[in-house]
Amino acid sequence: MPMTSHRIVVLSDIHGILASLNTALDEILRDPPDEIIVSGDFVGGPQSHETLTRLRELNCHFILGNGEIRMLQMHNRTARKPGGLIASLTWAVLFSTS
Repeated sequence: MPMTSHRIVVLSDIHGILASLNTALDEILRDPPDEIIVSGDFVGGPQSHETLTRLRELNCHFILGNGEIRMLQMHNRTARKPGGLIASLTWAVLFSTS
């Protein structure tokens, strides 16, 4: 039985920097992989919402990093202590209702 190839790209530590993500994706999508896995810390920066939207458009598989877990804990009010400035700002952007 012949072997078939299955290309996987792993992205990590994007930290909500959409311009850098788009630069990487320009190269990656020239020859699209079969799967894109995002291995955490994709939020936590200046364009967290837009970054998450872009990654979801690509049907990526996500592994939550400590930043994403912290955002969910803050959202669910299960965080043991208040988040720092970056966590609080990111939470406000991701979960605002406006």
